[in-house]
Amino acid sequence: MTQPPEERAERTTPSAAQAERATPSDARAVGEFLARVARRAAWLGAATGAAAGFTLALALGFGGWPQRGGPLTPLVVGLLLASAGAAAGFFTQRRARAQTAEAVEARAPTCRNLLITAVELHASPTPLHTSPAPPHTSPAPQHTSPVLLRTSPELRERVYRDAARVASTLRVAALFPAGRVLAVFTFTAALWLVALVRITSGAPLGQAASTAATIDGVDVTIIPPAYAGRAMRTLRNPASIDALEGSRIVLRVHTNAERVALDAVQATADAPRTTALPALPTDSAGSASAELVATGDGYIALAPVSRAGVFGERRLMGLRVSRDVPPRISITSPGRDLLLPNGRRTLELRVEARDDIALGSLRLRYTRLSGSGERFAFTEGDIVATIARASDSAWTAQAAWNLAPLALEPGDMVVYRAVATDTRPGARPVESDAFIAEISAPGGVAAGGFALDPEQERYALSQQMVILKSERLLARRAASTADAFAGEAAEIAVEQRRVRAEFVFMMGGEMADGAVDEANLADLNEEAEAANEDELLAGRMASAGRVALLRAIRAMSRAARALTAADVAQALVHERAALTQLERAFAHNRILLRPLSERERLDLTRRLTGDMAGATRYARPLPVALPTARVAALSGALASAAALSGRARAGENIANDVAALADRLLRVDPASPSLQAVSQRFSASALALKRGQTAASRELLDGA
Repeated sequence: MTQPPEERAERTTPSAAQAERATPSDARAVGEFLARVARRAAWLGAATGAAAGFTLALALGFGGWPQRGGPLTPLVVGLLLASAGAAAGFFTQRRARAQTAEAVEARAPTCRNLLITAVELHASPTPLHTSPAPPHTSPAPQHTSPVLLRTSPELRERVYRDAARVASTLRVAALFPAGRVLAVFTFTAALWLVALVRITSGAPLGQAASTAATIDGVDVTIIPPAYAGRAMRTLRNPASIDALEGSRIVLRVHTNAERVALDAVQATADAPRTTALPALPTDSAGSASAELVATGDGYIALAPVSRAGVFGERRLMGLRVSRDVPPRISITSPGRDLLLPNGRRTLELRVEARDDIALGSLRLRYTRLSGSGERFAFTEGDIVATIARASDSAWTAQAAWNLAPLALEPGDMVVYRAVATDTRPGARPVESDAFIAEISAPGGVAAGGFALDPEQERYALSQQMVILKSERLLARRAASTADAFAGEAAEIAVEQRRVRAEFVFMMGGEMADGAVDEANLADLNEEAEAANEDELLAGRMASAGRVALLRAIRAMSRAARALTAADVAQALVHERAALTQLERAFAHNRILLRPLSERERLDLTRRLTGDMAGATRYARPLPVALPTARVAALSGALASAAALSGRARAGENIANDVAALADRLLRVDPASPSLQAVSQRFSASALALKRGQTAASRELLDGA
């Protein structure tokens, strides 16, 4: 007999309510148990993966990887591999709930599939009373769902309750023991640490050790001179170094060697200069430091030295030194020589000056010349100018120069020029082209070709100028060092000898012997006079004019000796005495004449006479051009390179010979960029040979 729906509802409702009260607690207990099991399995998998990573790092370390000088150290490699293994093991052993239940059931047969059934009921929670409506009712397709498991609430309650009871009796640590896994992990980690200490020679945080002395890297710090105002630069393993002259180059060499040998070759004005520093010791961090001053183009060679004194692979770095260019000055207005009718004029001057780094000073100077012959008078002074600075390296100066205060007379002239210095300590002033403003004299023309030497303050080679320079040097004695004072005095001595040579040439080259006695220039030596009777007939040994000129020459000799000894005060006495004698010798009543004597005249009657039988054509031999030292050295290097290429194809080990050839090339011309590039190719070829890269080495060798 079918029960009415109301009665069925009264009988089923209490059971359903009871199931809703009991099932969540038991199901939660089962779920928490399975979550603990999954976490333990994942962490054990991570420990197993980390042990595998340490084992792989151990094998790679003894196999020679990572190499010394690489971006990774053995410590970093080991930690990376262990981390990767742990992550792989963790995610591999991280299972779903169903898989975890199966693993527990496999290790605990007493569960009798209760955990697996509970997991399946949790995945399909459709109870029995939620079946679809009978066919005679109107369906609602959008809200109906099929039955996944047709179970009653009582059965669900019973399964969850029994599964929770069984799970409470199980120990996760017993199901999944960690002792063996932790023992394997500890053993592999300890073995890797011991190997790490051995691989790095007792420095676990550092690079891998190497049996051969090698250079891992070079840090180059370039510190420009303070006056340049440039920033410091740091380079890592540069092939070449560009520096301003006077810069400090600080080298820090990272190596596994005990010492580092350093050779620096820099080209100077005379010849290449080699700076061989003592072997640089390395510190506890495996670094050696050195400092050089950039004076010229060249190269720097570094070689590691092992404890046994064996040199390792040599490293070459080219050195290019840029010079501090002197300032460039030009007078743009008026920029030409002027011939003025009188001295009551105002000149509008404009000057432009530029420097590659920075200018230090700019001024306008003038020299007033009056008189003639050896009676020239020189007066110097500054021209007041307004300076405008567009930048540190570009200046302009303008001046409205009034010539009236100079009181110029007809025939006088002023020489004006611009003088500038840069900020380099000890830099010599640089002068622009000099221009002339000359006051025209009746019937006179402008003094053509009267310009200043850009390197020396020399207006005319005369005794008066020598006296003027000596007076200026004596005035600057307090502000000059002893060496600088002696050097400038020696330069004036050279000019004094040049003035003396002009007058000696005028006298026909006669200096030591003559008709004038050395002890008393006023007395004539009769024997010498008789021997030079033909000179008397020629008019050369006449009168007191020649005596005065010889006295001037002797005084110039004494002045030159005093200047060479840096006794400028005594030299001035002799210079003024020479000037006095010159004025006497060239007075209007003592003009020296040198007519051509009969002995020196050409005999025109003897032209084209004589025996022509032995006359033959003269064949001038062509000079044989000998090769220069540079050409000979480069030819020898080319022949050596060709021979090395042949030996390389024959399978010989030529690494050391190629490295020596790279050094030999740089010594030919350290300042040549092309030779630096070729030398770098040879060095790269030698390195490739030492690393066993034969094909790359041959390609580099052929290219070099």
